[in-house]
Amino acid sequence: MLAITPDQVLALAPDAASAKSGRGLATARSWSEIGRDAEHAWGLAQGSGKSPYQVRAHLSGAGYSCSCPSRKLPCKHVLGLLFLAADGALPNSPRPPHVEEWVLARAARAEKKQEREARAASDVVVDEAGRERRRKTRDSRVAKGVELLEQLLGDAMRRGLRDPEYADPRVWRESAKRMVDAQAPGLAARVERIGASLARGGSDGAVLREIGALHLILRSHASVDDSDEALRASVDRAIGRVVPTQEVLEAEGVDDTWFVAGRRTVERDRVLTNVVHVVGRTTRRWFHLLSSGPVSAPPVDALPFGRNVEARLHPYPGALPARALAPGHVDVGASPPPVPEDFSDVLARHARDRAVEPWGSETAFVAELHPVVAQGARALADRLGAALPWSVGEARRVRTTAVCGGRPTLACGTFDGEVVQLLAIDDGGDWIDVSEDVA
Repeated sequence: MLAITPDQVLALAPDAASAKSGRGLATARSWSEIGRDAEHAWGLAQGSGKSPYQVRAHLSGAGYSCSCPSRKLPCKHVLGLLFLAADGALPNSPRPPHVEEWVLARAARAEKKQEREARAASDVVVDEAGRERRRKTRDSRVAKGVELLEQLLGDAMRRGLRDPEYADPRVWRESAKRMVDAQAPGLAARVERIGASLARGGSDGAVLREIGALHLILRSHASVDDSDEALRASVDRAIGRVVPTQEVLEAEGVDDTWFVAGRRTVERDRVLTNVVHVVGRTTRRWFHLLSSGPVSAPPVDALPFGRNVEARLHPYPGALPARALAPGHVDVGASPPPVPEDFSDVLARHARDRAVEPWGSETAFVAELHPVVAQGARALADRLGAALPWSVGEARRVRTTAVCGGRPTLACGTFDGEVVQLLAIDDGGDWIDVSEDVA
């Protein structure tokens, strides 16, 4: 049975007015002949005319239809129906004729599209020579970009970060643009973070850590043997090579029941990215999933937050597989998170991960935590009393302190080697989002 959450419905809304109207329609008195099956939902919504509007939707939000004259897609009636589905207010029932016709028509259109794509693919002659030329061109551009960046880092270290030239964020932003031109977006993002840290008056330590990570990537790029495929894949990903989705999906997957433990949203260049952290109940492995979209059309989480799903995750290649794709899942309901870790376990796992991939960033975990003050600073303590620094704003600190009530409470967070950030916490059986979104 497919499931959809209220957050996913809100993400589908074309504007705030439609979302508000859709939520207002999520009451039984606005509908008749409502129902759902494993994948679809339907109902009749009373409008201003004599005949009610026929409303149909796929529960993934990927397809919908309404007979109303609204030009907004999806309209408020579709949103209202999906809100009802998210609230569990739709009974299971056989499809009525108008829904069956719509489902069959969609299937026919999808089949024709696949046939067209198959014919187009069969007509394509793979230009192996051209592909090899493009690969060599990209490799050449990346090599030049790496050379320029190595020179910048070396000069900055010799002259010092307090030198007026290298203390200027514009120098690093310009270098980031050059890395984009060199087809190395991963390097560009890291260089841009250095410029952003300098612009907001960040500490020299934070800048030096980023420079150290960049240096490791550049040295690895120059020295890793192509025979070490996993490490080469990690370096290529750090530089910014895009791995085709099909290539990831064709690799071996990991089957488990996954707890969707934490999420946060970050914004860069008017693009929103949802980062969702999951942990396997049997494998105990952690992965994160990414979904992106423009600010005008925010992405929808691939998996329902705070719930358990059965899925086969396909990890991206690398020495430390961390990111994955989830082509499909089955929601198996809400239940307590997996057995929590202590901070000693988190630190040990973080150390092992950094030994494999030193330029990596954060380690996700579930632990029993509560806010404390350690050495005059905000911190989180685990159930054994061990504490780590806590990066948090005042509003989230107050909320988390109120939820914990002075007792260790199950929570999901990440540790980056310096501080902990909380993403979610158990509030009386409800898994709630307490992330500090950058968006």
